[in-house]
Amino acid sequence: MALDEQCDQALLERGGIEEAADGMKLAPSSCETKPLALLVRNGCGDAFGTYVKQLSPYVCIIVPDDGVLDSKEDAKNMVPKMIEKSLALEPKLIITNSRGVGYAHEALSSADTSVSRRIAVLVLSSGSCRGPLLLQEYPGKVVCLHGHYDNCTPIESLRDALEIRKRKGLEPAVLFEIMNRGHRKKHGWELGGLARWVLHSQQIQCSYECIHFPPPPSWRNLEEEVKWKAWFRDVCQADPSQCQAVKDWIMAEGKM
Repeated sequence: MALDEQCDQALLERGGIEEAADGMKLAPSSCETKPLALLVRNGCGDAFGTYVKQLSPYVCIIVPDDGVLDSKEDAKNMVPKMIEKSLALEPKLIITNSRGVGYAHEALSSADTSVSRRIAVLVLSSGSCRGPLLLQEYPGKVVCLHGHYDNCTPIESLRDALEIRKRKGLEPAVLFEIMNRGHRKKHGWELGGLARWVLHSQQIQCSYECIHFPPPPSWRNLEEEVKWKAWFRDVCQADPSQCQAVKDWIMAEGKM
C-alpha cells in the first residue's frame, strides 16, 4: 500500500478529517467559536494529556497523528503526511514538541506559501535538526521555547536561525531561552495562555528573550523574579501566584 493510501486509511479508521470538521460544526458553543489548532502528538510524551487539558479552554484541538506511534520507519514517514492532509482544515496554529518539530517542518515545507503564512507555529522544545530550519525559513509566525541546557538542539543554532530569519523579512518569530532548564521545562509556564498569546497578540515582533523559570528554593536575584512574573502574566496570560512551581515552593517553605 502506498504511503498516501496508508495515511488515508489511518484517517478513515479514526473517522477522517472531514468527519472531524463536521463534528466541529455540530458544537458551535465549544468549537466553532474557537480557533482550530493542530497538536502533533509524537514528541509530546507523557505531557500530552496535560497539553490537551491546558489548551482546551482556548482552542479546538485536532491531533492528526493520534494513534500513530513513530517507533517504526513507516510511521515516521506517515506522520508528516497526516499533518499535511490536516492542513486542509485551515488551522490557525500548530503546536509541536521535541522530535515532532521535524514532522511539522516537513509537512509545512510541502504546503503552499499562501497557506502556511496564515498558520502560526508554537515550538515547545526543539528536539530535531529541523527545528532551526523551521525557525529560519518558515514564512508564518513562529514562537519557540527552548531550554538553555537542552542537548537535543543546541540553543546557539536557534539563535543563529533567528538572526538569519530577521534578514529575510518573514512573519515575526520569538525565541524564549529558558536559562535554568534543559529539555524538560517542568513548571513555570502555561500552555493555554501561551497559545492564545501566539494567536492574538498584536505586539509580537522578531525578538530573542532570556527567562529564568521559578527555581527551588528561591530566586537568585530580584531581577529574575520580576522578569519571570511579567512574562508569565503577559505572555502566558496567567496569575504568577497560581503557577504550580510557585505554589509548590511556598508549601515546601511552610508558607501556606
